[in-house]
Amino acid sequence: EITMESAAPVFEVTSDSLVERVPTNVPITGWSASELPQLEERLRAKLQNASPPTPTQRHAVPVGLAGHDLIVNSGSHDVLALMLPLLSPLMADETAPAVASPTANGASSGDGAGGGGALSRPRALVIAPTRPLLAAAEECAASLTRGSGVRYAVAGGSAEWEETLAALRVAGTSLVLGSPGRLLDLVERASLDLSQVGYLAVLALDQVADLGYESPLRRLLATPGFP
Repeated sequence: EITMESAAPVFEVTSDSLVERVPTNVPITGWSASELPQLEERLRAKLQNASPPTPTQRHAVPVGLAGHDLIVNSGSHDVLALMLPLLSPLMADETAPAVASPTANGASSGDGAGGGGALSRPRALVIAPTRPLLAAAEECAASLTRGSGVRYAVAGGSAEWEETLAALRVAGTSLVLGSPGRLLDLVERASLDLSQVGYLAVLALDQVADLGYESPLRRLLATPGFP
């Protein structure tokens, strides 16, 4: 069993209930400003014609937006329940883009094998252990960030290595979505710096060990400088 340690309280959300004390606006019944005042307005506008929150979203979204760590324990992998709390602060603070910096010796870091480009320092990381989940996360990110200044890169799934590197080099790439193995490769090849990550979502944590990703995930989260 994999557990995520945190100094702050961790709230466990099941499909129809919430464990531990939580913000007073839980559970929500819709996406209105009165129920979710922290939700970035452009995200709220995109949800106006969406279906009402699922049972998982009713509990998880307000807890995440309030800045609490949480574990979503439900029968379905509800990507939106974790992506909304992660994307909302990124879109609300587009004036603080990802930082790109040279390597220690002053040269630009690239693909770890002499390629050009700056070292990407995203502010948010989404880890998905399966190709379908990564595709779902990418689709969600594409839909919700359209029209905003938030840029993202995909590492793994159908994304080729060079495609990922090109996306990482784009100024303002503040979100990276990827598989544990591919993300670890990027870190070890000095193409990705996790020191600025303030928001982390691990999808399908229950499948990580089953698919053999426990070791890469632990190594990734133990990266020097990772918050």
